[in-house]
Amino acid sequence: MRKYSETALKALAEGRDTVTEEGMEILLKKTDRTVEGNADPYEAAYKNPDAPGQPAGKPASPEEAVAGIRDRFGCHNYNLNGREIYTEYESLCVEGRRVGLWRYYLRRRDESPRPCLFYIHGGGWVAGSVYTVENPCRLIAELADAVVFNIDYSLAPEAKYPAAFNELWEALRHIYANADTYGIDRGRILAAGDSAGGNLTAALALRDRDEGTRMIAGQFMLYPVTDAGKKNGKEGPDEMAGFYVSDLSQIRDPYVSPALAEDLTGLAPAVIATAEYDDLRIQGESYGRQLADAGVPVQVMRYVGCYHAFLDRLGYVPQSEDVCREIAARLRAL
Repeated sequence: MRKYSETALKALAEGRDTVTEEGMEILLKKTDRTVEGNADPYEAAYKNPDAPGQPAGKPASPEEAVAGIRDRFGCHNYNLNGREIYTEYESLCVEGRRVGLWRYYLRRRDESPRPCLFYIHGGGWVAGSVYTVENPCRLIAELADAVVFNIDYSLAPEAKYPAAFNELWEALRHIYANADTYGIDRGRILAAGDSAGGNLTAALALRDRDEGTRMIAGQFMLYPVTDAGKKNGKEGPDEMAGFYVSDLSQIRDPYVSPALAEDLTGLAPAVIATAEYDDLRIQGESYGRQLADAGVPVQVMRYVGCYHAFLDRLGYVPQSEDVCREIAARLRAL
């Protein structure tokens, strides 16, 4: 079910408007109804039927604050698949914790290896779930004829940094080592994630370069956190990052704040998708400039008139489906 027309999708896919800021060319993604300087009408019309009411008063404790954050995360979205998608589940044990690997792929007789998407959901390291991004992941599996892994990693503050980071690393190593079993081409793995998932994607790409493992053929970051020491473009740690790290000094660790890495050369080719009306847009686009300056092939695209987490609104806003198509296109091109 879609709440928009093919015309909106066509406008997003075929638009070629760009803007150059600080030497970086940014592709501007617009719908057929986009009006400069305004929220996109499709975004403005979205009402989450599953959204809880705003809690009254301030949280009495950090635990209550985290519970409130988790209650508010996630959006209702739709399954847009036109073909049957197989879903399988397994778990790994990493440092005594269970890590869930949800796997989606098209049913077909051809056993030739497929590209692989390693997807990391967002949620500020403390919230979010694989279920919010299940429909986007399933759609990408169909569009790209890929095997898509949706990783259920541990959340903070119960499991602080580097718990989730290490879990994701071991999950990636497991998938890479067992590529033949999963029917994937180990040379065609795209790591991707949204928000905190985009942060973790960038961090994994750094570690993959640092350790010389070269498991990641490409990275796709949606409105990522790249500097956890800044909030709303200003100095000062992000509220979520305070829950994620054990000590605020860790915020300067490049695996927490990839933008602070001294050397970004040799990273996997990247795509960064940002939303115009998102506090993280400046971070994401700045990181794109850093990658370009380091000689990393990178494309930055800005979804005009959009808010944070638009991927979660699949079926309601065309931008979500379009970015799924963009990810699928990168998978097919690997």
